[in-house]
Amino acid sequence: MQQDISEHVRTERENHLLARALDATSDPVLLTDAQARIIFANTAFTELNGYSAAEIRGRTPALFKSGMHDEAFYASLRRSLACGRDFRATFINQRRDGSLYHAEQSISPICDEKDGSRITSA
Repeated sequence: MQQDISEHVRTERENHLLARALDATSDPVLLTDAQARIIFANTAFTELNGYSAAEIRGRTPALFKSGMHDEAFYASLRRSLACGRDFRATFINQRRDGSLYHAEQSISPICDEKDGSRITSA
């Protein structure tokens, strides 16, 4: 039995190229799944906060909370994403070493085409 896997190979190559492009950008990029667990962080993101991609994969962005934002700030973030809208703000995040940094971020909800679940991109 034979099966044509040309389309699968093409898709895999395209996905690999896109991952390399995301990693090569100098802008920090973080992707989370529908449960807000980190599934991807590019090199710029890991250099900014001091964690390796392996250390943060599977955790939530709450790892970077500095304590400088109130609950209303995060409630507004959740409302925007739940409605399918981008959320833009200056975040005060905490690096692995405990130091704080300001990051102008745009967080966008992205729906998975296969199952409709949400992925967020920051």
